[in-house]
Amino acid sequence: MKPELHINIDHVATVRNARMGPEPNLIEAIKNIEKTCAAGITTHLREDRRHIKDADIKEIEAYLKNSRLGFTFEMGATEEIRAICLATSAKLATLVPEKREELTTEGGLDVLSQKAFLAEFIKPIQANSTQVSIFVDPDLDQIQASKDIAADFIEIHTGTYANHFIANNEEGLAQEIQRIKKAASFAQSLGLKVNLGHGLTSLNLPRLLAQLEDIQELHIGHSIIANAVLCGLENSIEAFH
Repeated sequence: MKPELHINIDHVATVRNARMGPEPNLIEAIKNIEKTCAAGITTHLREDRRHIKDADIKEIEAYLKNSRLGFTFEMGATEEIRAICLATSAKLATLVPEKREELTTEGGLDVLSQKAFLAEFIKPIQANSTQVSIFVDPDLDQIQASKDIAADFIEIHTGTYANHFIANNEEGLAQEIQRIKKAASFAQSLGLKVNLGHGLTSLNLPRLLAQLEDIQELHIGHSIIANAVLCGLENSIEAFH
């Protein structure tokens, strides 16, 4: 089974916000994405609103109601952001760790240290017909904890794999592929569905996917938007097809 490709459009908003103007327009970007093999749109509404804004979520939600594309709502575990998520019809909410000082998400969520809180936090989201995914490192204890709180999915953080690929570190690549493979198999044995995300590119993805089975979704943003500057959004996405 080939995993679905979901496009994170945060970086389109980052370019727009550099001039605080209307361009590039997120809805126009989504219209271009609809022409491709992509299956969905992903957004991360951060607490500091550094890229996606509240108004963006409302516009994206309204547009996607009449689109074939699914909607994934990435979020930190705060009551404010959860309330916004609950006002959408997102099919999936992915809980991620969030630090104001980080450039991008630097690792998986520590589920173990906050199991009781997270177990209660996700209940209203699931009651709203939105499934819940937890963004975790390929760590078996964190995956077990994700199952224990009744998550539906995990998304395995692939950033370490991507860094080894950039560094051409063959030993590190081999070790991280086995770590991800073991983590995915363990999650699936628990009945969790498995997604992948962070640092994935059209160059590093084939080697990783060749070692994995039954991955549901890929959530990719930076590489696609960066390459779209050079070759266009549709061509950038089709490189993953």
